[in-house]
Amino acid sequence: MENFEELKRSVESVEMVDAHAHNIVALDSTLPFLSCFSQSVGGKTASDFPNSTDFKVNLNEICELYGSSLSLDAVEESRRCLGLEASAAVCFKAARIVILLIDDGIKLDKKLDIKWHERLVPTVGRILQVEHAAENILEKGSNGESWTLSSFMETFTKGTEVISFNVLVNILLHTEGAKVVAFKSIIAHRCGLAINTKVTQREAEEGLNDILCAGKPVRISNKNFSDYIFMHALEVAQNFNLPMQIDTSLEEKDLDLRPGNPLNLRNLLEDKRFTKNRLVLLHASFPFLKEASYLASVYPQVYLDFGLRIPKPKFHGLVSSVKELLDLAPINKVMITSSGIAFAETFYLGAKKAREVVFNVLWDACVHDDLSITEAIAIVKAIFAENAKQFYKLDASSRYSDVEPQSLSYPFKREDLNCPLTDVTAVRIIWLDFSAQHRCRVAPQHRYYSCVKKHGVGLTVECMRLSSISDNLCEEHSLPSSGEVRVVPDLSTKCKIPWARNQEMVLADMLTESGKAWQYCPRDVLRKFSKILEDEFGLVTNVGIEVEFYLFKSVLKDGKETWARIDKTSYCSTTAIDVASLVLQEIVASLHSNILVEQKAICEGSKWLLSTIADPSHNVKAKAPSLYERDDWLANAEIKVSSLQNAMQGERKDQMVLHQTNTSPNLEYTKCPYRNSRFVWKPVHTNKISYPIKFDISNSTKMSKLLVELHSEAGKGQFEIVLGYTDGGRAANNLIITHEVIKGVARKHGLLASFTPRYYNNNVYPETYADSTDDDVGSGSDVHISLFKNGENVFMASGEPNRYGMSVIGESFMAGVLDHLRSLCVFTMPISNSYERLIPKARNSSFICWGIECKELPVRACCPPGAPNGVVTNFEMKTFDGSANPHLGLASIIIAGIDGMRRKLPIPRPVEPESYDFDWNNDGIKVPGSLRCAIIHMDSDKWFNEMLGKEFICTRGGVVGDEIGHDLCGGDEKYKYIVFNY
Repeated sequence: MENFEELKRSVESVEMVDAHAHNIVALDSTLPFLSCFSQSVGGKTASDFPNSTDFKVNLNEICELYGSSLSLDAVEESRRCLGLEASAAVCFKAARIVILLIDDGIKLDKKLDIKWHERLVPTVGRILQVEHAAENILEKGSNGESWTLSSFMETFTKGTEVISFNVLVNILLHTEGAKVVAFKSIIAHRCGLAINTKVTQREAEEGLNDILCAGKPVRISNKNFSDYIFMHALEVAQNFNLPMQIDTSLEEKDLDLRPGNPLNLRNLLEDKRFTKNRLVLLHASFPFLKEASYLASVYPQVYLDFGLRIPKPKFHGLVSSVKELLDLAPINKVMITSSGIAFAETFYLGAKKAREVVFNVLWDACVHDDLSITEAIAIVKAIFAENAKQFYKLDASSRYSDVEPQSLSYPFKREDLNCPLTDVTAVRIIWLDFSAQHRCRVAPQHRYYSCVKKHGVGLTVECMRLSSISDNLCEEHSLPSSGEVRVVPDLSTKCKIPWARNQEMVLADMLTESGKAWQYCPRDVLRKFSKILEDEFGLVTNVGIEVEFYLFKSVLKDGKETWARIDKTSYCSTTAIDVASLVLQEIVASLHSNILVEQKAICEGSKWLLSTIADPSHNVKAKAPSLYERDDWLANAEIKVSSLQNAMQGERKDQMVLHQTNTSPNLEYTKCPYRNSRFVWKPVHTNKISYPIKFDISNSTKMSKLLVELHSEAGKGQFEIVLGYTDGGRAANNLIITHEVIKGVARKHGLLASFTPRYYNNNVYPETYADSTDDDVGSGSDVHISLFKNGENVFMASGEPNRYGMSVIGESFMAGVLDHLRSLCVFTMPISNSYERLIPKARNSSFICWGIECKELPVRACCPPGAPNGVVTNFEMKTFDGSANPHLGLASIIIAGIDGMRRKLPIPRPVEPESYDFDWNNDGIKVPGSLRCAIIHMDSDKWFNEMLGKEFICTRGGVVGDEIGHDLCGGDEKYKYIVFNY
């Protein structure tokens, strides 16, 4: 399956041209703020409406935006505290609207003029409503005389003493304020779309008399007169090269829908006078979407605008509607707008809904191979901005390039809208310091969702002065003596905690009080250098990690509790897997259920397959597997099939088939309460054997792939979990959460899991460990890295393999890593214990060299199965262990690689272990033998000092100094406790 993360980012970040909107009103307008959450209350009473789904869904969105508690009163209080302009700025910034076209023909109490809106959006244009302009002219009168059709049309199109429609347009087109960029007609509401193109002057004059006889206020509702001025407005629009919007929304319950069918426009569209006009059908003529799409596909002058401010149909209906548009209408004729009105929040809701719906539709098209990711991204840019710019002849520069876009959920995974009302009681906000200690603050549920989720928690700046051994502050540093940073949750990493079911955990960024990234934030350091790599070279890292750890069990020795390894068998032993099967199974299940957020079932024909468990009574009672646990509706749905034998008819009885359907005569299920739930369960009658579901989760925001492999390692009681490839940032996130899961599940089973580089010193036998031996190998976190550009692996040689099977880019990047290997050890092996595993004959990677498929060297060029002969697809770094902060470790590798590519460093010859002189007395060819040596190399490395800054290096060095100090004076005691810290 293709990588959908690029598509997701595109939908989130695209800047929007909002070509159909209305004025915002003042805070003290009599228009009730409640109407912000539905286009009209309709048949609902004021007391009933707050209980509707529309209200709850949209209120939740606004509360999340403002960071307020979940109530209408709290939102209104936030608006008052911020003030109208500030609150509107928040909404427009989140909506990423860069061009705003306003129809000011709607009467709203205390509506603000168009000029005011320029405070929010760089480009604001005016939509002139034809009927509104005509009614204003008729209201003003004709100098005391009765109107005639001739006098009105002279005023309307040619100009007299009274300011005419034509003259008005001419003035507005050349004023410095918001100029007219389009006309708009509401003729569909008034008289229908069956325009009589042959209406006579006599018929029009009679219609005008009817309107005038009805008295004031003037309302143009006579069909002949309405058709007459509409056609003349088209002629004026054509003269000024302006498009015409036709409002085709048919929402009033007493409105006859038939005259509003856009097919009624065919007579007008085929009239030669109007073939050069540009017409856009607002709301895409809902509910006549197919008819409107048909017109757009056969008439060159017809375009479609589908506004999504408030979902009249539910989420499924919106998705279905947009699919209909894109299935038939040309892509370059479809535009998406917010239809915002009166309240800035409506603009935000419309824009956010539009992004969610469009992403859902395009994701589905890509899954079914109707579109490539590249094609889908082009469609995103077209329907959100480029089509409108071309249609309205607009231009605008980027405004929000430095603004983090609002994160979207995937179409098959939506955060529970009632999060504050679930069984979650607390949320752990997790960060890692320089010594990679997993630290957290715990926020009660109500506190997290009302405040912490948006604003984070305060943390002293001294948090980065702590070492792995003690919470005493390091002496050497460049941090201020006082002050705080904000630890703000990254919502894309939030997941439930398997071993504490009523809690969630989320990784966090460190921000200054002004909201900017703190220079010492490890996550932002990786983000910063990943951006440099992408901006300068167009490259992104693709990272996979081998996670090694030991499992210990508690035993009594001489009346004292000690820790013994859970198993004593050899490498890849089946016995080891049996011994630890319960804990390993739960670790894997927990990783899937709580971390793998973006599962995509691979389609087998039209079927979606999922394993279930059949009981002897031929009933299937299966809760959704742990892979889906965060989808509450699916996790809580109990599936019951009345007769498994009849339902399956020849299928394997341990499996069910998942279909996209709404009904099933043989199935009872819990209906999904959420708008974008796409699947329900249904048994399928077929003679084909079904196969278990397979998952490709290459785009997960929390973990990139299903676990690639699990096996026992060479150490007694040692295991390895291999995580699949993803970009560097997600790989680091994955590793942190994987550590949390492994340690937490092990604790639940009464075991101790440790990622300590070497859990015992080879010279002493601390009593803490009952069965240590000299042969015990250490634990690493071997990192596999390749470089991608435009979705292709450019680390490997293209065409004919070169001498080493790598591209020039790949060689230079790896040469930079080798050149700075001693320095980056400060980040990849950051504690003294890391160097205990660098001993002879222990897979130690002690020498600065590389080889092709040689696992005994610090850097290995990898030629995995399936790669062309001699082609290297990635390289492995073995000088990376579980004590490393993964964000800093990966950042240091990127820093070294960037230097290699900038200097175009040649790569040294690969090493053949059989012929290489592993001279343990030659420090010039060795990886640092201690943390002290590593920091000396770091201090003298000008490149790292330049890239990270002296302040950063100074503080990092201070923490290292504390680690070294503890190592010198700690004696054997230090080995007793480090196993608990990692």
